[in-house]
Amino acid sequence: MTSIKQAELTQTRDAELTQAIEKIVRQRKYQGDRIVFRNSEEFVNAGMKILEKYNATDNERVWFLGLV
Repeated sequence: MTSIKQAELTQTRDAELTQAIEKIVRQRKYQGDRIVFRNSEEFVNAGMKILEKYNATDNERVWFLGLV
């Protein structure tokens, strides 16, 4: 695989990971209108599943936990 192709794949993966995390953060903000996450633990679990799906780095995990 060329370095250009690898860079494109990495950029796509990073964008999709960020988008997935931003989606659950938005859902958490709407929690007052409808129940999406009953508590912070459910929110963290949902985020961790996303991080596992994308094989997140330690820095990405720290970034997410900073959102909690």
